[in-house]
This record gives sequence, C-alpha cells and structure tokens, in this order.
Amino acid sequence: MKKIIICIFVSIFVSVSIVFADPHTRLGILKQCQALLNDVNAQRWTADFLQDRMEMAQIAIVKNSKCLQGTTYYHIYQSTKTYTLPVDMLLPFRAAYQIGSSTGAYQKLDRWTLDGLDSNAQGGPGIYWQQKSPGLPTIYYIWGDKFGLVPPASATYAGSNKLQFDYVINPSSMSTDTSVPFNGQTKLYGYHELIVWYVCMLCKADERSYAESAMYKNWYEQGLAIMVKEIHAEAINMNLAPPH
Repeated sequence: MKKIIICIFVSIFVSVSIVFADPHTRLGILKQCQALLNDVNAQRWTADFLQDRMEMAQIAIVKNSKCLQGTTYYHIYQSTKTYTLPVDMLLPFRAAYQIGSSTGAYQKLDRWTLDGLDSNAQGGPGIYWQQKSPGLPTIYYIWGDKFGLVPPASATYAGSNKLQFDYVINPSSMSTDTSVPFNGQTKLYGYHELIVWYVCMLCKADERSYAESAMYKNWYEQGLAIMVKEIHAEAINMNLAPPH
C-alpha cells in the first residue's frame, strides 16, 4: 500500500511539473506551441519536430533582430593576411582597427568582397591588392571561415588587441527541457512568444490552414518589429539606422 501511494505521488508530481513548466524554458515553449496547435498529445507533430522548428525560429529571430551581440579582439601579426572568424558568429557586423596605441582609438574598416577588390571598383586598391605592402589595414573581407586584412599590418600596426570584431552571436541550441532561448539572457524573456508564433505559422501551413498561418505570421512580424525597435532604441534615439 505504501509503495502504491508513493507511485501515485510521483506520478502526480511529474504531471504537475509538465503542466506547470516554466514558460521560458524549451519545455514550456513547446507546451505553448502544442496548446495553440490543439495538439497537446503530439498526435500531429512530435515534440522533436516542434523543437527543431523552435531552433529554426530562434536563429531567424537572432538573425533579424541582432539581439545577441559579441565582440572579440584579435592579436594582429606583422604581414599576416588572414585570421579565423569567431567560432560562435552568426553574422559579421563591424570590424575596427586601433589607429594609435597611445589613444586606443579604433577606426572602422570598410568591408569589401573579393570581386570588389579585384575589380578596383569605387576607388579600391586594384587588382594587385594582394601584393600591397604591409601598413595600416583599412579594408577587411570575409571568405569562408576566415577574414582578411588589406593591407596586412606592418610592424608599426601589429600587436595585441589591434582589431576589434563585432558580430551577431549564433544562439546556443536548446538542448534540454530546461534550456532558455537566446542564450538565457533575461532581458530577452519578453520576446520568447515570437518563437511560439513562428512555429505555429509553419505548422498551420503544413495543414494548409493558410488563414491561420497568415495570422501567426502577422503576429510574428509585428512582434519582431517591436523587438528590433526596443532592443535598438538607443541607436534610434541617436538617429542612427536600426539593423536591417
């Protein structure tokens, strides 16, 4: 009898834990998706499938809002042309070079494509850009998982923390039921509902319920616009262009 009571208690505890899952965790967001889709028993979409779409949503939101921001400083070596991009980078944002060791001031580098460098367009360094003598880098380009400096740094401009690289961080996977989106940043808790709307938008399209899909798409896009405005309010107030 005692064993039966213990089993019943454990069963009730587990059930209550699932029903009242933290709404900001992977499990909580999954439950919200299932509730809106009227599929709490996972008869139409499996939990794994919905979680995959939650990951897609998280990356799409970060990409469009630039809400996860990182900065890395590089030691720049004399005459070295290329360096490895940050391993957690989703999108590059800005690179700047220290123009004077005494002031610590950084000057924004222009970003070019390889085609642009080769074509000598817009006052570029010309088709011999790869042969330019080392000096103060003024341009950077990205190719694969590397970025290059043009020209490479001379001895005068080489050294520690010479290059500042700002970028959008690739969000960590929500690998457990207690994982929180957007790398767990509490300032982004208010935007977790965008993940729900994104998932519901796709799932309703699966069912050819295009009107409902369009409704969730509209909620998602409006919510994303508000997110961008609120996160980058300081830049907007300073009359700087918001991310796009």
